[in-house]
Order: sequence, then structure tokens, then C-alpha cells
Amino acid sequence: MPNHCQIAPSSTSVKMLRFPQEEALYPGLLQVKDVCSADSLAGFAWDLFTAWQTAGAPSKESWAFTALGVLGNDDTARKLTPLIRAWPGESQHKRATVGLDILAAIGSDIALMQLNGIAQKLKFKALQERAKEKIADIAESRELTVAELEDRLAPDLGLDDNGSLLLDFGPRQFTVSFDETLKPFVRDVSGSRLKDLPKPNKSDDETRANDAVNRYKLLKKMRVPSAAQQVARLESAMCLLRRWSLETSSSSWLSIRWFVT
Repeated sequence: MPNHCQIAPSSTSVKMLRFPQEEALYPGLLQVKDVCSADSLAGFAWDLFTAWQTAGAPSKESWAFTALGVLGNDDTARKLTPLIRAWPGESQHKRATVGLDILAAIGSDIALMQLNGIAQKLKFKALQERAKEKIADIAESRELTVAELEDRLAPDLGLDDNGSLLLDFGPRQFTVSFDETLKPFVRDVSGSRLKDLPKPNKSDDETRANDAVNRYKLLKKMRVPSAAQQVARLESAMCLLRRWSLETSSSSWLSIRWFVT
């Protein structure tokens, strides 16, 4: 199992990140990814990126930015996306374009959801068009249409057959469901709707409660960037009378419980 790694700024790993990565990932970095946990590498890459920004984002050290595409994870994509959206307004269109490449390089469903969100809505039209091109290229590489790729990008939130999620605090349990706008809400065991998930107290099981709170936070992070665009896509599909085969529907957003509840 990969371990949590502490990587020194002067280490061989950092030197390898300076090598060109356009054609293929440098073999030594593959070894690093095998022995270090994905979270530790993503955290290290984000620290490099932050240091690069603090230093004024020198172009000759842009490897510290593109390293996010090599070592980044879902959390990297979530943190980077608001910056990408803002950069064109700060005269940093080129940097924002590289940011799109980084999301594509991370390549996870969450990263591609962020990329597709930019493609669907952004006030900076040149960057929006570039994001659309990236999504089209990715779809083509997977032998899918853009619509078919988007179908597969709906997040699986770990919900049960009723489209709900049980959060177990030990002595107390709460249920998370979704309203018609796909906004999550919490109920207690009596079915009463609460303003938010309560904070753990001394009578709760500390480990279970902390796990439940973290899962709820992650659930909200995953939903926020995707809900509006998925609702809009569903409405569009209904207007266009789109049809899906049984095989396709079982591997796409139509099988996700938060859409069918």
C-alpha cells in the first residue's frame, strides 16, 4: 500500500517534475506514485503551486504549476477550478488555459466535471470555448459523443436505493436526502427536517461522528458544481426526447439515485 511521503524541495522527485511531461510521464515519477499515497502527492503538488504563485508565478518555473496535472487529485481539481474561472479577469488567460489542461490531465470524473462546468457556463467566452474543445477531444478519445461523456460524469454519491445517505454518530443517526434542485437536506430519526447536520457532542461516538461529518462535507462539495448543470441537462434531454438503451442507462447518470428519487 502506498505510504504518506514527505518530499523535500531539493529531492530527486522535484527535479523529475522539471522534465518535459508532454509525451509521457517520466518513468521515475511513476515509481514515486507507486510508493507514495495519492493524497500526500497531491498535497505536495499544491504546496509547490502555492509557492510558485507567491513567488510571482515565474514562467521559467511553470513546472510547479503543471505538476498539479501529474500529481493532483479530485481535491486539487476542486481548489483549482475557482482560480481558473477568475484568472481571465486578472489578465491571466494563458494561465487559465493551462489550468484547463491540468484538469484534463488529472482526468478523474470530478476533474472532468469541473472542466465541463467551465465549458457550459463562464463569462469569459474564449476560455469557455477552449473548455468545450477539451471536452470534445476527451469524448472523441473515448469514442463517445460529448453528450455520452457528460452522461457518465454524474457523481456516485454512495446513496441507498431510496436516494438517501445514513450518517451514523453512534447513539444518533441522521439521513441526508435531496430536494428538487438537488440540494441536500438533513432529517433526524423522527423524520423532522433540520437546518443542517448537528455538531457532534460528548455522547456521540467520536470516530463515527467525525467520519459522518467529513462524509457530509464531501457530499456537499461533490454536489455543488454538478447539480445545476445536471438538472439543466435532464431538462434538455426531456425537451429533445433523448433515448438511452438499457445498457447505456445502467452506466450513466440515469442510474444515479439522486436523479431518480
